[in-house]
Amino acid sequence: MILSAADPHWVQKVIDRLAYAHLIPVISGGTHLRVDEASDELSSSARSTVETAGPGLACLHCLEAWKEGT
Repeated sequence: MILSAADPHWVQKVIDRLAYAHLIPVISGGTHLRVDEASDELSSSARSTVETAGPGLACLHCLEAWKEGT
């Protein structure tokens, strides 16, 4: 099993491909924090996510856990 908290999309892409090439399940988690510039407070759009991917499941890209260039 691969446990991932990687931010860069290219790292998540590599983990995604390794998982499918070698039939390894992945648990990927992250937090998306946004600060409201006007109030300097944490935005209500802040969220935490956990995705599972691997053999027999959708890939991290399909789950939109990462997007090219972000």
